[in-house]
Amino acid sequence: MLFGLLGTACVKQAERRSDQALSVPQRVVVIGPSTTATFASLGLTEKVVGVSDYCSDPNFLNTPRVGGQHDAALEKIAGLQPDFVVVQGASPNLKRWCQETGVQFKSFRTDSLDTWYQELSTLGGLFDVEEGAQELINRAKQRLLTVIETQNENHRQPLSVLLVVGRRQGEASGLVVAGEQSFLSELLAIAGGLNVVADNNRDYFDLNEEAILLLNPDVILDFLPPDDNSQELWRSAYPTLTAVKEQRVIGVTHEWTVQPGPNMPRTAEYLRDLLQSYN
Repeated sequence: MLFGLLGTACVKQAERRSDQALSVPQRVVVIGPSTTATFASLGLTEKVVGVSDYCSDPNFLNTPRVGGQHDAALEKIAGLQPDFVVVQGASPNLKRWCQETGVQFKSFRTDSLDTWYQELSTLGGLFDVEEGAQELINRAKQRLLTVIETQNENHRQPLSVLLVVGRRQGEASGLVVAGEQSFLSELLAIAGGLNVVADNNRDYFDLNEEAILLLNPDVILDFLPPDDNSQELWRSAYPTLTAVKEQRVIGVTHEWTVQPGPNMPRTAEYLRDLLQSYN
């Protein structure tokens, strides 16, 4: 009787493992550079059959491009025969297509450390890599803790920083900046800096010229500038700003710095080192 029960239990366990294996997606389209990087960090590169036009991760240089969040190339996606589509942000047309074709669909809105941890946990469960996901979370938290500890050792006055994430080409105008609710502001605080617009609880917003003069930041970080002369453009437009006079206008050209995914600890380290170089 006992052997019979054990045999039945083993069969049921094997069936559950088989069902679980069958339910794990095998052909995935990922639209969103940060989520694509997360797939790579989880060791799921081989499952990705299509990525967005904006993906720059070296793991996917030869992976087919399928448009973006708002202009997904549905025919290309259909040709890749995915069983799972993941999007960073809202994509109504793609969501509708997945519903009509029976393809599993998941949308993330990742713009903070906590939402990235949630994204990792979700993908870990869906792809049966829970341990790997938790390990990534633990490593990220440890790196961020180290950033906090090292910058606290300096006992310095925090520098005020303007985080510029968009502007007109060839001009220091038409500015879009990162507010208090953005992941860049969160990482800046961990790195020991002070977001000069921290009192604005939005994530990203337009900033006018008068406000810039009143804020007078110590440092201006110009993320992914559309040109290669940030310092000169800001000097021409705002010669009286402290950041300009002290030559603390930095064009940040690393694409990974603006991706709310596995590179966030690296971005925090980059910001810490940059701010420490001014003290």
